[in-house]
Amino acid sequence: MVFDSSGGFRLPDGSVLSPDAAVVRLERWQALTPEHRRGFPPLCPDLVVELVSPSVAAGFSEEVEGPRGCEALRRKMAAYLANGAQLGWLLFPEQQAVEIWQPGADPAAPVVMERIEAAEALEGGEHLPGLGLPLWSPATSFFIGSSSTTLAEALLVFEGMADLRTWLAANA
Repeated sequence: MVFDSSGGFRLPDGSVLSPDAAVVRLERWQALTPEHRRGFPPLCPDLVVELVSPSVAAGFSEEVEGPRGCEALRRKMAAYLANGAQLGWLLFPEQQAVEIWQPGADPAAPVVMERIEAAEALEGGEHLPGLGLPLWSPATSFFIGSSSTTLAEALLVFEGMADLRTWLAANA
């Protein structure tokens, strides 16, 4: 199941968060009662995607704060992983960069983050095998999330979204 920013999730720690986009494996969604599916479902998404504020992404200081600021979104990513997310993608559209967040194997380092500059595509890796999402289209010079549209709208119009739909259909 794919969710946009209008949906939120009640995480195991009791907090309620709403990512720009999220993926929940269908079997996890179907395991919820109909009542739990309404409102904020009591689970953490398998994949969360967040977009950094355009003022930050446009090259201004990464110290810009507020709910869309870099540090606020990094805290949010850490919270998702602490609550069971398997993968997080923090997108910097204007910089064509992404931070990939994953659970760490070592209890001393519970979260692993890797930043990739000039990112062209993302993969689900071992957590979501077979998931691939192109970020950059040289033909249109379009990077997901680089316009004023929401991430979900950008994903729906981007030609690479077919890969995500195919993956979801095969892994539901």
